Order: sequence, then C-alpha cells, then structure tokens
Amino acid sequence: MIKAYKADIDLGLTSNGFLLKDFAEALWDAGLERINISLDTLDAKKAKILAQKDVLPSVLAGIEEAERLGFKIKLNTVALKGLNEDELVALLDFARRKNIQIRFIEFMENTRVHRALRGLKRDEILQILAQKYPITPIQKATKSPASLYDAGGYEFGIIDPHSDAFCTTCNRLRLSAEGLLIPCLYHDEALSIKGAMQKRNLSKALEILMRVLQNKPEKTRGGRWATKFLAAPFTRREAKFSLRIF
Repeated sequence: MIKAYKADIDLGLTSNGFLLKDFAEALWDAGLERINISLDTLDAKKAKILAQKDVLPSVLAGIEEAERLGFKIKLNTVALKGLNEDELVALLDFARRKNIQIRFIEFMENTRVHRALRGLKRDEILQILAQKYPITPIQKATKSPASLYDAGGYEFGIIDPHSDAFCTTCNRLRLSAEGLLIPCLYHDEALSIKGAMQKRNLSKALEILMRVLQNKPEKTRGGRWATKFLAAPFTRREAKFSLRIF
C-alpha cells in the first residue's frame, strides 16, 4: 500500500533478523530495498541472554539471505557495558568483511528497557576501536542520525543521541509491527494506523500521519517539520520523509 501510494518513498525495515531468512524474498518482491539488522553480539551465549532464546544462527542466516537478494544492508549494534564492549572490534571486522556498514548506537534509556543495562558513550566506543584502527571523523551523513568515521579505509557510523542534537534534521517516522506510527523513539505520542491500512482507507491514514507529524518534537525546534509545512495541504509531491518499519 505504501509503495503503491508513493513509489519513490525511502522505505526501510529495521529487523532483529530472527525470521528474516524466511521473509526476505517476499519483502524484496514487495519493493523493500533497505534493511537495518540488529547485531549486538557474535557470541551465541550472549545473544541468548539478550533475546531469551537461541537466535544468533537465524540472524546470521537472515543477513546472508538479504545479501544474496541484493538488499542495501546496515548493521546496528547497541554498545553495552559488560556485555559486548569486548566485541566491538570483532563486530566491525565482521561488517567490514561483508562490505556492510555497521553503526554503533549509544544505549537509549527509556521506560521500556531494563534498568540494569548501561551503555557506552561515543568517546568510549571510539577508544575501543582505536586500539586496532586509526579513527578519522568524516562529515556527518545527511538525513541520517549517524556520525561517520573512517577506520583504516572502512566507513562506520555512531548514533549518539546523548551528545549529538540531530532532531532538527530528522526526517524519520517509524511503523512498528503492531501498526503504531511513531514520531520519535524518545516520546510516546504514537498512533495506530493499522486499521486504516487494513481497510485501505487512504484519507484516514493521511489524517493519522498528519497528527503524528504534529507530535514530532523537532517541529517546534525549527526542524524540517515546521508549523508552516504542517499547515500546508499534504500532497504526494511534498511527502519527502523516510519511513522505518520495525
């Protein structure tokens, strides 16, 4: 439905990769081209602790299938103290061998996560990676929350919401598996668009979309979803945002 409405929309999927091998081909046939896959560890025991089930073989198989089909792939790694900080170099090397960009993500504290988890900050991540590679900053990616770095000829990213104010350039909306359209991961103003999409009710879906855009926090900070834009009639030509499904 989304691609049928606007064929050139930047549509991406964020996945834990567990069922990706089984569904990758159907997603490709539906028009999806980009997948971000969570890979926090290459250790099967640690992966089982994080997911509460034996997931790593399925995740790695999903990555291979996505590669085979030709998806544009990025790997997302949340850097956690006492859990995977000793694997950050190995994870970067894994991505480098596959010619896939990896982004290390600062742990985002919110009401939905376990309070015992503690994350590594950007400078701590860079210090660990610098033990093997010379690290050079690259100009920040446009329309992306990631700051880019070079590690001996390989480009990787760090998403650091605690130290990098990227709200004003944010063009992301997120659609959850439950059908919630989410304006910002740090906020709770999500609305369900599931019913409208199941009924193929485009006018209702657009109404929900506009209400969600009104709730994006950067709207009030001079960002791309400024009040002037939101007050204007919504058309296909103006719908220049990125939708992330996870």
